[in-house]
Amino acid sequence: MDQAFHKGVQQKGIAVKSDPWALDLAHSTCDVLNKGGKVNDALNMLTKRTKWSVQKSADFGGKAVYAYCRDKLPAGAGS
Repeated sequence: MDQAFHKGVQQKGIAVKSDPWALDLAHSTCDVLNKGGKVNDALNMLTKRTKWSVQKSADFGGKAVYAYCRDKLPAGAGS
């Protein structure tokens, strides 16, 4: 799934420092959700760690969730 994730991030125009950094950030996004955090908690973590806009964080976070923790997608998303 890593290649598909990277392609999706690139298609959104999100520049990342490195592939390992992006994967770590993606897994950190899922960690927030897996520990009971809400979408806003994940967005806050992303914007704080990256200094990205909320929209860019949401785009990255959406790709991360779809790739690595689909069970955390909102009902009806990704279908």
